[in-house]
Amino acid sequence: MSRETDPSPEQASTLVFLRVRPPAAPTGADAGATPGDEAGADLPPPGQRGPWSMRHPVLYPWVYIWFVLLAALDIICTWKIISLGGSEANWLADIVIRHGGVVGTSAYKFGLTVIIILVCEFVGRRRYTTGRRLAKTAVWITCIPVFVALVQMMIVLRHGHDPH
Repeated sequence: MSRETDPSPEQASTLVFLRVRPPAAPTGADAGATPGDEAGADLPPPGQRGPWSMRHPVLYPWVYIWFVLLAALDIICTWKIISLGGSEANWLADIVIRHGGVVGTSAYKFGLTVIIILVCEFVGRRRYTTGRRLAKTAVWITCIPVFVALVQMMIVLRHGHDPH
């Protein structure tokens, strides 16, 4: 496209899309507001708003990768501790372990993982920052049993006695 010719309708719509005006400077009562105070400031990026799509299937993919990895480590550490003579502290997980074995425990843990991810996505589609905080909090909470299990296994392997 040269400057002398008019753009085609497709090019014109692209040009309009690219020519987004910056927001006007706040005036009057809004002059003291912080950037996060305006309406819609907590919305997800424009391509990720609304219902799920194949283009943007999840809002926080890197957080979820860590969450799923830690969930898998939790299962592995739990089974290793049980094989060393330990037991599960969570009474519901203990019932699942006794009745479902490794398959039941994995289904239980990853079922909970999916539910937590869906809750984070539901919240994040409405309040992006809150959903991200919720997802990161889930990761940090999942770190706790993994860390405790690793410490217990190190104690048992180093000293050869029951960690309880």
